[in-house]
Amino acid sequence: MQRPALERRPGLALYAAVQEAIESLIKERRLAPGDALPAEQELQLRFGVSRATVRQALGVLERRHVVERHQGRGTFLAIP
Repeated sequence: MQRPALERRPGLALYAAVQEAIESLIKERRLAPGDALPAEQELQLRFGVSRATVRQALGVLERRHVVERHQGRGTFLAIP
């Protein structure tokens, strides 16, 4: 699996870089509302960051209503 490069800019927190990368994945793949995102562990390996960083990024996306997280089921693209 090829690891996409995170855009690391001065002053940009690592979780924010992961958040932007996940948003890019959503746009590139043209996921439909309700589709599952990769598991947290897969995102962790893909971006080379800790699981806590992935969870923080997903938390931001959840608060912005971009994704919905369901314990034991996964993270899904939000249905508008």
